[in-house]
Amino acid sequence: MKTIFKSLLYFSFAGLVLTGCAKNDDFSVPNISCTDPVATANASIADIYSKATKDVVQLKEEGLIISGVVISSDKGGNFHQKLHIVDESTQLPAIISIGISGSNAQFPVGTKINLKMDGLYIHDNFGLLNIGGGIYTSSSGKNKYTAAIPGTAVKKYISTYCQPVKDFETTYNNVLTLKGLTKTDYAGKLVTFTDVQFDRALVGKKLYDAADVDAQGYTLRKVVDSEGNSFDIRTGKYSEDFKDWVITSESGSITGIFDVFQDKIQFYPRTIADINLTKDPFEGSTPTDPETPGDMEGKDKDGVDQNTPTYVANFSNWTKFVASTNKFGIQSYAKEAPGQGKDGKGAMEIKGTPKENDYVFTIQNQSVVKGAKAITMWIKGTSSKTLSFNVNRNNGSYAVFNLATDAQIEDKEKPVFSKDITLTATKRTQSGKPENGQNDYVTGSINAPNWIKVTLDLTGVDYNTTGKGDIFSFKVGKSVAYDLVVSDIVFEGGEAGGTPTDPEKPGEGSENPGEGAFFPKNATYVANFDSPDIDKILLGGKLTTGKFEKGAGPNNTTAIFLDTNLSKNGYVYTVNASKTPAGKSKISFYIKGEAVATLSMNVMNTDGKEFFFNPGNIDKNVIVTETSAQNNYIGLVNAKDWVKVTIDLTKIEGDYQTKDGEKFFSVKFGKSGNWNAYISSAFFE
Repeated sequence: MKTIFKSLLYFSFAGLVLTGCAKNDDFSVPNISCTDPVATANASIADIYSKATKDVVQLKEEGLIISGVVISSDKGGNFHQKLHIVDESTQLPAIISIGISGSNAQFPVGTKINLKMDGLYIHDNFGLLNIGGGIYTSSSGKNKYTAAIPGTAVKKYISTYCQPVKDFETTYNNVLTLKGLTKTDYAGKLVTFTDVQFDRALVGKKLYDAADVDAQGYTLRKVVDSEGNSFDIRTGKYSEDFKDWVITSESGSITGIFDVFQDKIQFYPRTIADINLTKDPFEGSTPTDPETPGDMEGKDKDGVDQNTPTYVANFSNWTKFVASTNKFGIQSYAKEAPGQGKDGKGAMEIKGTPKENDYVFTIQNQSVVKGAKAITMWIKGTSSKTLSFNVNRNNGSYAVFNLATDAQIEDKEKPVFSKDITLTATKRTQSGKPENGQNDYVTGSINAPNWIKVTLDLTGVDYNTTGKGDIFSFKVGKSVAYDLVVSDIVFEGGEAGGTPTDPEKPGEGSENPGEGAFFPKNATYVANFDSPDIDKILLGGKLTTGKFEKGAGPNNTTAIFLDTNLSKNGYVYTVNASKTPAGKSKISFYIKGEAVATLSMNVMNTDGKEFFFNPGNIDKNVIVTETSAQNNYIGLVNAKDWVKVTIDLTKIEGDYQTKDGEKFFSVKFGKSGNWNAYISSAFFE
């Protein structure tokens, strides 16, 4: 047991208080020592997550103890009867409801606590672990939450360590910029955003205004960075520290607890000291998606189909190119350059200094090839900023291709683009429009005296093939000189009027649907949803959950569509082995869509033993390299485009099941408020 005695100053002060104020013998000598908890944690916050569900449940496990570090404070009133903690090692967050006010005195920021879990209630509330002392039912009677641990019982469950954790600010405060932020990485954690300011329309208003609140009684105030990325600060009626604070024009940093609600960032400062705005303000525009029309050719006329499906932008026929642009036309600094393109073809010259982050042009209402693998163009010239391209999807959203990679953008590198380059769609999304990618113009420069080929890899991008709406946009940054020549922009691969991989009939070998961009050539399928015999290998002859939709999968293959409220975990489908080859090392499939739970996969070996593969969050390609003791659905599906899920078959004991008619492979889902996702055929690799 470790005991730490306070300083002589504490003794002196205590003595003065007792001498000057005591009226009777009821004032005992104050406790002048601090004792660390005797029992230590025997479980992690992650272990409690694995037990939590969408329903509030009580834990009954004697002796179960977790620990965490306090990152919140109710000193400013913004965390009323809530204690936010994170795992000491992993920063995995949890929220404890406690029935006391002024908890910052007992649990100051940086305090390490132990929490006895036996008898407490837990709840997975949209991916965040909530812990409390009972069940609270909303006034509508429809929703249940964890209620506060009674104030008289707080000491029974929570004990504190004497010394705060070391290096709290550098270890547990995540210093970030809004640009390039992956929102799901920081929910429930302590974050400092740098280089931000309040929206210009809010300057002079109060941070909290009882007359300007949402349905829950909170005031939302928008904070932006110089690129137009944003989040909302949320304050409520208990936020005493913020009630009279008037929003200033300056920029700087803001610290608080990070949350995500309906895919929007909501932010909770702890005290007014967390708002540190001392720098000059920057421009308050939102340059990521301006509607700046051109003032030259094509203005005020919608795009008219030119029936040139292999072209994105046909600069060799300038008249047809102009007719293919939307009503905003072409910027005046972009002009025809006959014969100056690659190999003497036509080209577009961009020469000038854009005043805004501009759409140079947008292609609209064109018939285009299906199944293309890439969009390519040749560029030469110079610019001290870069380029960005939007490729519109069938659903009206758009993927963004930046010259700089996400890693270069996040690390604030300054690459110089002078060689051939292949681009993939950014994973960075707009805060206000998460279905769209985030443009970047400032990471790097262009210095290409000779032609360089720019390739946009369309793998996983369900680009617009409807012949209606926007198809492609060419974008530039503001306030720097551009001196570029761009040759014709074209699709590579694909066929007009249909994808080259569309099967005449589903089957095996070279007739496999979708082969090429997504599925391997001559793929061997675990479950081929385009096969007329799929019902013969599905357990029970049908899907357990969901429905087949032809043409909804990658390369117009058939996919399973999950669009339902699911109240319990269950199976999407199970297939039996059927002419299943031995010796394969992986099973893969694709998924896109969203859900507030995730998938889990089961594989049977030849002895009939089941092995469980849990991918966790599915927001990019994921490979599951280890098996688990059971199915686990903790995580989110957040895939705007097709992402690949792969499981490593070498991790199971013995060989996987190959005997015809025996259960072999299952895909399962976690219960969720709503699933809206597509799942492709599964195949061996």
